[in-house]
Amino acid sequence: MGRLSLDSRLRICEDAVFRALDGEGIILDMNAGVYYGLDPVGTRLWELIEALGVRLALRLTSMATLLELLARLPYRRPTQTVHACVDAARFAAKRAAHPTCLFESLIAFALLARRGHQPRLIVGVQRVPDFAAHAWLALGANALGAPSAPHAVIWEFVSPPRSH
Repeated sequence: MGRLSLDSRLRICEDAVFRALDGEGIILDMNAGVYYGLDPVGTRLWELIEALGVRLALRLTSMATLLELLARLPYRRPTQTVHACVDAARFAAKRAAHPTCLFESLIAFALLARRGHQPRLIVGVQRVPDFAAHAWLALGANALGAPSAPHAVIWEFVSPPRSH
């Protein structure tokens, strides 16, 4: 590994698995079999790096373009369950950047699509008693983060199939 400079480009290794527990994090390099411990500051930085990429993309591109890009992220071995991906997205949205259902759904969409799943992002609205909008995912017949009250679907994006 070379020296870092202001022109260096950093990226998260595709074989890195991250878990946070009680404010500290662990990064496991699945290929090398090496793990790294993060203190609370390092854990927070890692969460921000993962979540802020989606937030920045939301400001710079259209929703359709963002979803197409997220669906084409490099494939990762499915080391995490569907529920672990959804939980990680919920955690990142609440703690690291932007606690909305849309942001949470976009992060979960990216995590699931990278692991070979075909999530669908759904946006729906309800008019009664008050107008409300909600975003959630569907994976097969299972709704992930669906609203408790019925919403009329106004937009749906289906992740294209991937070849590994």
